[in-house]
Amino acid sequence: MQQVYELNVRTWATARAAELGRSVTLDDFDNRRLDDLVEEGFTWIYLLGVWPTGPLAVAASRQDEHLRHYLSQVLSDFVDEDISGSVFAPMSYACDAALGGDAALARFRDRARAAGLLLMLDFVPNQVGLDHPWIAEHPDWFVPGTDDLLWSDPLAYVKLHGRVFAHGRDPFFPPWRATVQIDYANVQAQDAMIREASSIAGRCDALRCDVAMLLLPDVFEHTWRRPMMPFWKRCLDHVRAEHPGTLFMAEVYWNREWDLQQLGFDFTYDKILYDRLRDRDVEAVRAHLRAAMDYQNHCVRFLENHEEARAATVIPDPAQHRAAMTITAMVPGMLLCHDGQEEGRRLHCSLHARRRPDELGSEEHAQAFREILPAARAAGACSNPATALR
Repeated sequence: MQQVYELNVRTWATARAAELGRSVTLDDFDNRRLDDLVEEGFTWIYLLGVWPTGPLAVAASRQDEHLRHYLSQVLSDFVDEDISGSVFAPMSYACDAALGGDAALARFRDRARAAGLLLMLDFVPNQVGLDHPWIAEHPDWFVPGTDDLLWSDPLAYVKLHGRVFAHGRDPFFPPWRATVQIDYANVQAQDAMIREASSIAGRCDALRCDVAMLLLPDVFEHTWRRPMMPFWKRCLDHVRAEHPGTLFMAEVYWNREWDLQQLGFDFTYDKILYDRLRDRDVEAVRAHLRAAMDYQNHCVRFLENHEEARAATVIPDPAQHRAAMTITAMVPGMLLCHDGQEEGRRLHCSLHARRRPDELGSEEHAQAFREILPAARAAGACSNPATALR
């Protein structure tokens, strides 16, 4: 099984800067930590938060009262500057200058490869941040609104550069107010996003595609009442033609995993297994794991990620957690682990914050992590794909 370590680089940078007493870039990521991750069994490092968030998107996050309330509860001496904006409201796909820009990202990739790790980065295809230059330069690439819609539903629409646009959204949740929805009924917009995906692929080894099921034609048409030409196969084929070997991981829900695997995704989130482990539904877990191997081999297993609550909170009983951790680490597919999971942390780290809560994790949960991951590696379920690049 391939194993992915997810690291929020914004919270890492804040902690590292405090440790060194100065501002930091990706060049300050310790080589010893890369070596440690390989020793723990990881084959990939997924950097969350490398793309910059602009001032309008940051302001939208700082106006979120629910977010402010949560952060004031879990961060000591909380101040506005602790809110750095959503990592999924990109202003561009150039590495944040505060992290050293694309040059530092390239050096990080080289160091990770030398250690035996491949690099995964985010592709956020559904939306852009409020500050993205395309909104002014190519307004027709976004789902339009009207002044009447803005007046009647101000949480779903925004006025920028004299025009009204829809915020990005998942139809089952409130709109993402730091974002603008890309119009996939517009083929030029699709082509532009394919070029962005290829640009990202030139700087990493894998793309994690955010809420990928939103761009299935039937889902997009149901959400926006706008027909679209199929996107994902065109995108994957184009990127792999320009960057052979690029791996694609889909964040996906609603039982659309198989659909995206059939379109060419190497791996798809397995939220079904997560939900059944969280609910301690043993028979449902068994039934899920009886699925055909063609499906199982392409599933991403996890007990937590940046969207979910911490595993030590969801499964507080250490014995039950150990059992769930063993299942996710030993079944076929890919294992995703989240920064802080190895410490048994309990408090969620907001995707809008540059600091994570200070806390002592659960030692029982941390012990299970330390024991099970090396055992999974020793089982030899999968060789390290990075070794071919040394």
